[in-house]
Amino acid sequence: MSAWIVGVLTRLRGEGSPTGLYAVGTRVVAAAVSFVGGILILALFDPGRIGVFLSFTSLAGFSAVADLGLTYSLLLAVSSRPANEAPAVAWAAFAAAVPTVLATSVVMFIGGSFFLMGGDVERARWLWPWIAFCAVSSAQLVLTLGLTYVEGTGGRHAAWKANFWIEVAAGVAFIAAVAAQVELWAVAASAVVRVVLIVLLFVWCFDLPARVGGFSRFALWRDQLWPMQWKTLVNTLVGVSTTRLLTPLLLVAQGSVVAGQTGLVLALGYLVTTASSVWPLSQTALYAGYYHRGEYREFKSIIRQTFLASSVLSVLLVIGGGVVCELLKAGSAHMAARLPDSVVLWIILAAAPIGHLSNCLAMAVRAQRRDPVVIPNLLLAVPALIALFLSADRGALAFAVAYLVTGVMFMSLYGYFFFRSMRVIQHAS
Repeated sequence: MSAWIVGVLTRLRGEGSPTGLYAVGTRVVAAAVSFVGGILILALFDPGRIGVFLSFTSLAGFSAVADLGLTYSLLLAVSSRPANEAPAVAWAAFAAAVPTVLATSVVMFIGGSFFLMGGDVERARWLWPWIAFCAVSSAQLVLTLGLTYVEGTGGRHAAWKANFWIEVAAGVAFIAAVAAQVELWAVAASAVVRVVLIVLLFVWCFDLPARVGGFSRFALWRDQLWPMQWKTLVNTLVGVSTTRLLTPLLLVAQGSVVAGQTGLVLALGYLVTTASSVWPLSQTALYAGYYHRGEYREFKSIIRQTFLASSVLSVLLVIGGGVVCELLKAGSAHMAARLPDSVVLWIILAAAPIGHLSNCLAMAVRAQRRDPVVIPNLLLAVPALIALFLSADRGALAFAVAYLVTGVMFMSLYGYFFFRSMRVIQHAS
């Protein structure tokens, strides 16, 4: 075991793979920002105001599907196609992204407004911050395609280094807005910082894809992007709906106080999952490259290494986060009133490593530029959302149990298809 740990650390800090440090660092920064923001809102705001803030930020998380799966599809396409086709594929993605994000930002505004009004939140508080975020996040999504192109065409280290520093700057803006008690403007402020920094990166550091003639953008989008785009969209929509929709559901069903108490732990668990999954995510271009070159031994080796190390990180983050929450509750009646009971706390946190494993299994399958899980995943999401919706009416404990059970169900689904794909690769090699 000690030799394995030394090997993992050597790979992380080695010259050949510094990307892992920036990738993990990016999500650690995001987790730290969220944790510091959580401490601030616990100290500054009453439970009802906390519930509104967490519902607002959860709804903002739906921007992850506003590109309709285009970003991840572009990464897989430029990682696996010949180098001379990559710039043309990137411009096809840009052309498809602009009308897409304009339309989805309108849908996101309408959908978010429904929950915020349903939670009996004062309209004057959320309206303009929500409009600002929906508008700026659209620009952010289009510009992020540029960083995705850099990552997929051999610039993984540069792209993740840029992501790290962007996350730091955006996190500072987020925390500053919360500390200034204009917390509903925090997500819009962080999105503005991301937009500005990405523009500056392409002015000073990165080159835009060269314009290549002889390719039809529509044909490239149809053949190279759409086959994985719609599958990514469905899976991302399922993932976001079964995570980011939960605090707004509690806001409507149980009110802002319960939404604030339970939503804090849901946010912590979600951040643990994303932080621990980012190292495997940073290796997506390598997964796809190895697989499509027929280098199956290398494909399986890098998956095994990243899965094991990131799973250990997930468990450690859960334990650390849970202990900190318990210490806060024990040390202050003020904090205890703003956090849920210990049983609810640990049940929700237990779902984080399960979600991490689901993410890892999904990455390995999707790196093959096919996704047999997409329809079963969609079908499973329907009873999962119904169970979460019904349990929200019964209280925080029932909701936590339903959250854990549905997480196990999704992990089992991805596990089945992962091991089936590994058997196919074993026969091929």
